[in-house]
Amino acid sequence: SNKVMVLRPDITISLMKSLIPRWEDDLNLKLFYHSTVYKNKKNGDGIIQCRQFGCEYLGEPSIDADREVVNLAFNIFRKFTDEIGSGNYIDGFVESLNIDSDTEREFKKLLYRKNKPELESFANSLDIKPEQKELMLNILSIRGTLKEVTEKANKYFTNNRMKKGIEQLNTISTLISKEDLDKYTLFDLSMVSKLDYYDGIMLKGYFKNLYKEILSGGRYDGLTESFGRRVPAIGFTIYFDALMEAINR
Repeated sequence: SNKVMVLRPDITISLMKSLIPRWEDDLNLKLFYHSTVYKNKKNGDGIIQCRQFGCEYLGEPSIDADREVVNLAFNIFRKFTDEIGSGNYIDGFVESLNIDSDTEREFKKLLYRKNKPELESFANSLDIKPEQKELMLNILSIRGTLKEVTEKANKYFTNNRMKKGIEQLNTISTLISKEDLDKYTLFDLSMVSKLDYYDGIMLKGYFKNLYKEILSGGRYDGLTESFGRRVPAIGFTIYFDALMEAINR
């Protein structure tokens, strides 16, 4: 349709494509990168170049890797607003709905945009159980402190994978309390990422009154399987242009 396609919209995927086919057993690897990605302009007229830098921690499956990466991200953005979610919660809910891939993408797009009116219309159009519809209609409200999030989540439909997502937030919250980061942290079980490959802890960082993600990341073990084998992996990206805009403000 005469549209320009972007060849590198994400650095993590490029790294996995290069590293995973050559991965060795028991390897433990920490990477730092600074590079450029390309994205389509919102109006579809051309491509913009964006600088990113970040880190990836590969080969360590334990919660220690999650703690180390979250701690690093939060100490870089100690006075920004940091949000934490879990890919397991949303993916566990999607599995229970038994919907096709196109419907799943539409659902996650509405979550990403926090579009409550369209999400309500979407929920009412689906043939799902009443308890599932109730959660879908209220899922954007499951955010706040860990206590608030846990209390809200327990009122609605849940399954084992969704419970695992809540448990992950509880584990990470211990680190946040220890580092005195509670006042900068918001938990959000409706969180999804634009590229949708996180399957564990998810991170986002924002600056007050700047409605752009400055930091995003999380655990993405499942993504590595696309390149030949499953390798534990977690990391985050900092959007340099958004960061500079925040600093200038």
